[in-house]
This record gives sequence, structure tokens and C-alpha cells, in this order.
Amino acid sequence: MKIIQRYFLSFLFLLTISTSAHTQSSDKALKHYQKYTEIVLKNSESHIKPYLNRVERRALKNVRVHVPAEWPVIAQAYPENIIVSAGMSWVLEQLALSNTSDYQLGYQGCDEEYTRYLAEAIANNTKRVDSQRKPHAALTLESYATEYQGSCKGFRNQEIGRSGYGEHFARLMDASLMFLYLHELGHHVLDHVKNVPPNLAYQREDEAEADAWAIEMGFRSNFNVLVGAPIMNLIAALGGASFEAEEKQTHPLGIRRIRDMLTQARAILVHQEEYDAVDWLDENLLEADLVFNEL
Repeated sequence: MKIIQRYFLSFLFLLTISTSAHTQSSDKALKHYQKYTEIVLKNSESHIKPYLNRVERRALKNVRVHVPAEWPVIAQAYPENIIVSAGMSWVLEQLALSNTSDYQLGYQGCDEEYTRYLAEAIANNTKRVDSQRKPHAALTLESYATEYQGSCKGFRNQEIGRSGYGEHFARLMDASLMFLYLHELGHHVLDHVKNVPPNLAYQREDEAEADAWAIEMGFRSNFNVLVGAPIMNLIAALGGASFEAEEKQTHPLGIRRIRDMLTQARAILVHQEEYDAVDWLDENLLEADLVFNEL
């Protein structure tokens, strides 16, 4: 089966972030990201529907998708509901920009540097909100590139349009939102929402199962969600930095999740005889294993 990458629009945790740009025209920006996310997720639903079995169709029919116009970065499954906030799309957009700037425009190291910065900002703001303190502003990639003398220095958003890499940016956004949608839908298909795990270990197993279903469903519907580097990078950056940290959270160690997803995808692609894609995955699996073994 040939894997086809589709584009919908050019465009895990409960986390909170705010940006200086948000405060300037917050309501207008929120409505933009809300509308954008609603359309992409609706297209995601339409895309996978013909490939669902009877049980999966029943789960899909009973789920409503909500996109609150809020900056908190939320992607979560609730009984009969999936919630993906407008703020989540903002984060993915910034990470899609950093990926494009790095791998297409020559700002080498920018993606890793900005991903680390944004992940730290999200984690710190989550702690601040939990302790009822006001979150600090986090910078857009363009603002970050202006203020810091790092790998992203000098980047401007308009470079992507001028250089013709808008399609690459679109691919990153679509695959990231598709994976996010499938992951949360997977919790409903697998009855995770109705059966609350008794402890963190079982919750991590549920997350791994939802990841696996999302990967399998993506390939089943001819959509390679692993193209979604922004969401994959966010998972790796936010999933904890040690095995000790993993034991204290509901989601598996970030790099473990990525490695497991790549392994799952490899098995599917081998079965489908997509050997060029297998070679690409092997390179990424090797890198993930090196990082994992250093922990």
C-alpha cells in the first residue's frame, strides 16, 4: 500500500503557555487558531472514516470534538469528548516554523534549540499556574530569533513563503494535528476513557496503546503521521528526562514513546513492503536508541 501524504490546510499533557504576541490581539488570534484547528480536525475525521471498522465507527460517532479558544495547551480525551485547544495549534505552529527554518532554510540547530526553549517555558508555566501564579510570556520563534544570539538568530516567518517551503510547513502541521486527533480518539476506541487506570503505570500503558493505535490508523488510512515532527519533538521534550521522572507521571518517558512509535511504524511498513520508508525509520530509530541508552 502506497503511503500518501495529504494536506488539510497549511497548517498530552495539560500545559499552559502565554506569549507576548498573544497580549496584543488575543481575541482575534484565538479565534483564528480555533477556526483553523476545527477545520483541520474535521478534515482528519472525514479522512479516516472510510477506514474504520464497526467498533471504531461507533466510538467516533459518540465523540464530539471541541476546540476552546484558550491559550492553555490542551489535548485530552474525556467521556464522549475530545478537546484540543487553540493554544495547542499555536505551539505546533511555532515548532513547525523552527523545523522548517532548520531543515529547509539552513538555520542549523534552531529546531532543537527552540524546541528546548519552548518545552521549558511550557513546563515552567504549568508549575506557575498550578501554584496559582501568573504564567510568564514565551516568545514566538520570530521573537526568539530576534532576542537570542543562537542558532535561530535572524529568522523571519516570511522567509518560508518566499523560499517556497509552505508545503513543507503544511505537511508538518497536518501530520501533527492528525496524530494528536488519532491519539485522543484512540483512548475512546480502546475504552480508556470509561475505564480509568488504577495507577500511573497503567496510565502509561494506556498512553502507549493510544500511540500505537494512532500510528496504525494513520497508515491504514494512507497517512504517515510520523511526518508530524512538531508533535513528536514536543512529546520527546516534555516526556521527562529520566526514568525516575517517568515513574512520577502519567505519560511514558518522551524518548521511549518516540522509539516505541517508530518501532510500531517500522513493523507496519515492512508488512506493506515500503522499504524506502523503512530505511528512513531505521536512521531515526538508531538516533532514538542512542539517546535512550544515554539516560
